[in-house]
Amino acid sequence: MKNLTLKAIILALALSFSSMSAQNSGFFVGLQGGIALNSSSGQVATQNAFAMQDNVVFNLIYGARLGYIVGFNEFNGLRIYGDFSAGWFNAFGQDYYNMSGGAGLDYLASFSEHFGMFFGLGYNYNFGKLMDAIGSKANPHNPYANLGFAWNVSIVRIELGSKVPFLNFFNAEAILIDPNDATNVISAKQTIRTHAQIYLNLDFVF
Repeated sequence: MKNLTLKAIILALALSFSSMSAQNSGFFVGLQGGIALNSSSGQVATQNAFAMQDNVVFNLIYGARLGYIVGFNEFNGLRIYGDFSAGWFNAFGQDYYNMSGGAGLDYLASFSEHFGMFFGLGYNYNFGKLMDAIGSKANPHNPYANLGFAWNVSIVRIELGSKVPFLNFFNAEAILIDPNDATNVISAKQTIRTHAQIYLNLDFVF
């Protein structure tokens, strides 16, 4: 009888602990939409003058992801995921379609049953018309930091987050000598990059 009572108490404690856990383990699949802050910029500098043009555009992005959450307790967890995203990128005065696919690892922290935050690192490989337009000097590799806030409602997890890439898609520098004035050195630089992606994500955890 005592053993039965002890087992019942342990079972009740285990059930109550699991019910208050905000970081339940399980597979998830999600949809994503947002905006990307893209830019193509160029600058020319001489001994007597400096000119810079920075074309910054907000482009729509959308995508999907799937992965697995490992919940350690009600406050902490990890997730690993693979994702795909696509959208338009304005460069060279034209719009190019850009796609990316990759994976990430995030740390999940919960402050209550429904509210938490996350941060982590990931990697995306870019391909499509933008990379084709840049040509052989394109850099398709894009490691990034991922961070944001989350709301948990039953099996639904809603996230407002941001991806911040570390590298440029294109980076070129050149130094020229003015043919009319050998003492005048001309420095030119051009970059194409995504500064950040702000997204709203809807995940279903099973």
